[in-house]
Amino acid sequence: AAFKPTLAEIVRLKKEEAKALSDGGRLYDALLAGYEPGETTKNLTAIFKSLRDNLIPLVDAIKNAPRSSDLSIMHRDYPEDVQETFGKHAAGAIGFNFDAGRLDETTHPFCSGMGPGDTRITTRYDRNEFNQAFFGILHEAGHGLYEQGLDTSHWGTPMGEAVSLGIHESQSRMWENFVGRSPAFWDHFYPKVQEAFPGALSGVSQDAFVFAVNDVRPSPIRVEADEVTYNLHILLRFE
Repeated sequence: AAFKPTLAEIVRLKKEEAKALSDGGRLYDALLAGYEPGETTKNLTAIFKSLRDNLIPLVDAIKNAPRSSDLSIMHRDYPEDVQETFGKHAAGAIGFNFDAGRLDETTHPFCSGMGPGDTRITTRYDRNEFNQAFFGILHEAGHGLYEQGLDTSHWGTPMGEAVSLGIHESQSRMWENFVGRSPAFWDHFYPKVQEAFPGALSGVSQDAFVFAVNDVRPSPIRVEADEVTYNLHILLRFE
């Protein structure tokens, strides 16, 4: 109730902004242009229909599958200081330059490119949850790699900034999911994570661990969603 008047004013101002920028077109398109230049509601509606038509049956099939992962593996004792050390090691291994950036703790993970040579990434920790902080670090490191890869000679011009939020997000989710949840990634990192967390993982096979980090189930929190249900969070917001 305390926040409602402020939120109502923000929504009113955004509608006013959309009307000023829309030039008679769709109001949503006018605001969309600030994040994804050239994208339209019409095109996104078609893209999301294809996602919806395929993802919902896939989620149902997974929920009804005869085999499921042992998710308790992810909810054992993972000391937060060790999570930070291991996460920084993994982020550095995939290329994030800590001489030109840093990792800090926050309530909601994000990445900020302050300018050439200064890229900040953040995550949040839970002593009894491995996935949240680790894959948050990989995700934000993906954003950070994109920021650190921009051409510094063009800083301050369109040539020196991210082309769009969608392209930015493609990099973070590529490292978080396509790379970070792959068996090949853990072929390299599993002995290291077992060494870092012997109490939690000493008797856990690599296959069981990889199955657990790839667990799929609907949840209300977007930033903790698996790669199958994540797009449904985006779809829900769009609709």
